[in-house]
Amino acid sequence: MNADPESTSIFYRKFPPVQQALSVGALAFLVMLITKWVDSGNPKAWQDEWTVVIAFLLFYSVTNCVFALGSTNQSQYFNRSVLAYAGLATGLLLIAFALTQVSFLNSGIFRWMFIVVSLVYLILLGIVQAVYRIMRYAQKQDKKLRNED
Repeated sequence: MNADPESTSIFYRKFPPVQQALSVGALAFLVMLITKWVDSGNPKAWQDEWTVVIAFLLFYSVTNCVFALGSTNQSQYFNRSVLAYAGLATGLLLIAFALTQVSFLNSGIFRWMFIVVSLVYLILLGIVQAVYRIMRYAQKQDKKLRNED
């Protein structure tokens, strides 16, 4: 998929993975602060912050895979996406720990949810790359059939 400069579709805009991760991280931090403020009267309401972590990691996973289709260099995008995800996950886990004083290892079901979301992200990113390569190969074959080389 070549990005058309005149296209107004969000799918053709360039959003680097690091920029996506920073935006999602800032938004998640804001939501965690609001959640902490709302639940300030209940000291046992630590699950809400961990739910925000999982939700925003899943949000990053889906949006990052969608924006991967508009990328021109898939391998570079893949590498930067995985590193940005690792940074985002580490940052959000540390923020959640700071707000709840519950470690990641003691977070119960959220630990398993984190593992599932991370594996789903890697699988989804791999599927997107495979679809991109198949589509690029089909476009090349179509040009060969039309003698447009």
